[in-house]
Amino acid sequence: MLRRAFIATVGATLFSRATAHIGGHGVPGVALGGFDPVAYHDGIVAAGQASLQTTVGDQVYRFANRANRTRFLMAPERYRPAYQGFCAYGIRMGQKLKVDPLAFEIIDGRLFLFLDEGTRNVWRADQADNISIADGIWHRLRDE
Repeated sequence: MLRRAFIATVGATLFSRATAHIGGHGVPGVALGGFDPVAYHDGIVAAGQASLQTTVGDQVYRFANRANRTRFLMAPERYRPAYQGFCAYGIRMGQKLKVDPLAFEIIDGRLFLFLDEGTRNVWRADQADNISIADGIWHRLRDE
């Protein structure tokens, strides 16, 4: 019962922050707030440089160094965040929510971002089910 109450509280927080800025971090209009998507896979949160950026689809990515940019260009789908960088738990709840780029997790080679650390912890409680549900919902939300 306590867990359900906690999830309900987190859910209410998620929906109230749906229009919040990217957690006070990063560069608006740039994927991941300007943080380097390759660095996340190395367990590092690193700011990207405007001079080291590339566009994939409709998203601009920045990189901390040339080596990371090269790694990304060789396999962009490997490094692009799940759900275009929206909060993974928000997607699971049917909402596109902004994230704090410092709240992330790499799961089976995929980069997942979260509204905040608390949301990431709720995600971890049922990680496999949350991924399955969010993946299914994402197909509907992706183009909205």
